[in-house]
Parts: sequence; C-alpha cells; structure tokens
Amino acid sequence: MPERHSLQVSVRSVRALARPPTPLRCGEIWGTDCPVPAGPPQYRCDSHLAPDREARRAAARSIVPELLSDLARDPDLEVRRTVAGNRHTPPATLVELSKTSSWHLRQRVAGNPACPPAALSRMSRSRMSSVRTLVAQHPACPVEVLERLLSDRIYPVQAAAANHPTTPRATRAMWQLAHNDSAHGH
Repeated sequence: MPERHSLQVSVRSVRALARPPTPLRCGEIWGTDCPVPAGPPQYRCDSHLAPDREARRAAARSIVPELLSDLARDPDLEVRRTVAGNRHTPPATLVELSKTSSWHLRQRVAGNPACPPAALSRMSRSRMSSVRTLVAQHPACPVEVLERLLSDRIYPVQAAAANHPTTPRATRAMWQLAHNDSAHGH
C-alpha cells in the first residue's frame, strides 16, 4: 500500500505544475530536497530519476501532458501502463506507446478514450485478440479498420466491429446475415 506521503507528493506536484510563473525545482516535483531547476520536457534534473516509484506512479495520473510524455519512458511498467490509460496523455505519446511489444501497454492505449485513429489502426493488427477487440470498440476507430476487423478470425473481435456505431448498416446487416446462416447450418 502506498504511503500517504507519496500521495501528498503527487497532489503537491500537480499544484506546483499549475503555477507557470515560478520555475519548478526537481524537489517540488518529486518530494526531495533537490534545488535544481526542472522544467519541460523532462520535469526532473539530470541527477534524479524520481527516486520513489510510488511517487512516479501517482504522477502518471497527472493532467500535465509534458510530464506524462516523460513518464511514458519510465522503466517501471506500471508507470507506463498508467500513462497509457490516462486520457490526458498526448496523442503522439499514445502513438509511441502503441508501438511497444508489451500487450499490457497496447491494451491500455486501445482503451484510452484519447487514443488517436493512427494508433488504433496500428493496434488493429495486434496478435492479441483482446487488443483488437478494444480497438473495434473504440469510438474513434476508423471505418476501414472496422470493416477489416469484421473478417477477423476471432468472433468477439468481429462482433465488436459489427456492433460499432459507425459500422455502416449494410455492412452490419451482411455480417449478421452471414453469422445467422452459419449458426443454422445454411
């Protein structure tokens, strides 16, 4: 269980980031005594990689795009997973996270409401059906991706694509007809 102090650090960090005129110090971000200025893009001084893993995990729930982009490269998978699922993560960062070999990260990116169509298109070719299903359910999924996913070899992926609100009615009707016929042995 994270220490209460770590949670307070992240709240203080977000408040500190909201004050634009005052230059931030590394210690203000990460709850240390470091006086070194720390500004975009890394939000930490060169000699510190947020020493407290729980503080970095809490910071990954931030609403500051530059901080989230930096944390997307954190060595801790849980920090990166939190960033991947954060709706405030910049689209370019989500595209980069969609290229990872970790299906855990791709799954979080695919479920992120801010995921851009380019990342969805890329992840629609994932080997993991759970990722493809999330892509097919995403509100921003491009129609051409949905049409391709209708012929996926995994039924839940097909069904998600068929039931997507932007799937053309005629396409949905043809898919339903084909599946009703095959279910009845016709």
